[in-house]
Amino acid sequence: MRSVTANTRGEAREFLAFAGAHHLEVSTAPYPLAQAGRALMDLDLRCGAC
Repeated sequence: MRSVTANTRGEAREFLAFAGAHHLEVSTAPYPLAQAGRALMDLDLRCGAC
């Protein structure tokens, strides 16, 4: 899955319904601003071939 910045409200509702139906779980990891580059690298490693 990839994030985009131009979602409509309808698309958001559709995604949330899908997430609820498929029991998707979201996790986050806090990074200090000074480690933003590391956070992006870690995100890329988790995504693999998204």
